[in-house]
Amino acid sequence: MSKSTSGKPHEQRKSSKYGGSSTTDSGPMMMLRSLYDGSEKSSIEAIRYLKELKFNALRADVDGETKLFNWSLQRKLESLDTLTDRRVLDLHDASELKAQQYLTKVIDAISFSVYMKFYEEMKILCITFPHNDEPHPHWCREAWTLLARIYQFMDDYDRLGNVLELLAMLIPKENELSTEYEDSIRPFRKQVYDLKAEDVLDGSKEAEVRDIIVSVLNILPNWFSLF
Repeated sequence: MSKSTSGKPHEQRKSSKYGGSSTTDSGPMMMLRSLYDGSEKSSIEAIRYLKELKFNALRADVDGETKLFNWSLQRKLESLDTLTDRRVLDLHDASELKAQQYLTKVIDAISFSVYMKFYEEMKILCITFPHNDEPHPHWCREAWTLLARIYQFMDDYDRLGNVLELLAMLIPKENELSTEYEDSIRPFRKQVYDLKAEDVLDGSKEAEVRDIIVSVLNILPNWFSLF
C-alpha cells in the first residue's frame, strides 16, 4: 500500500462531509472563500454561514473526525488575507482544539475584525469632525449611518461590551455641546456608562443597548435640522 508523504494521508484520501478533500473545494465549506472578500457585508455573510456549520462541528467531534474538520476549515481560512485577527490560523489550535471550539474561535475572529473596522471608522470620524458647542453636520450624517450599521451587526455579534465601547466613543462627551444639544443626549450617555460599569453583560441587556442606539438615531436628524 502506498503511503502519502504529506503528513495528512487521512485528509487526502477522503472527501469529507465536513469540508471536502485536500485536493478539491467540494463540500459545504467551499463557499467560505467565495463569500469573503474582507468587506463588512461579506464578513457578516461568512459569520452567518459559519454558524450554520455548528452541527457539522458537533458531528465531527462525535465521529472522531475533529482534526479533519479543523484542517478543512483552516485551509479555507488561508485565503482570507484581510482577517484582522490572524491568530485564527494557528495550526496548533486547528490540531488541538475540538471542532466546536475551533469553529467558535473562527467566528469570533471574523466578528472581531468587523468590530475593529467599526472602531477605527468611528475614531477617525470623531477626530475629523470635532464638536464645538454644536455637533458638526458631517459628523451627524456619518454617525447616523455608522450607528445604523452597528445596530444591524448586533444581529450577528453578541459582545455587548464592545458595542458599548463604540457608543461611548460616538456620543459627545459632557461639556462638548451647548445645553440645547447636551440636554437631549445626556440620558443616553449615562445609560451607556452605567451599563459599561456592570460586571456582567448578558443577553438580557441587549434590548436596552438597542434602545439606546435607536434613541440616538432619532436624535441625530433633529440635531441636523437645527443647522
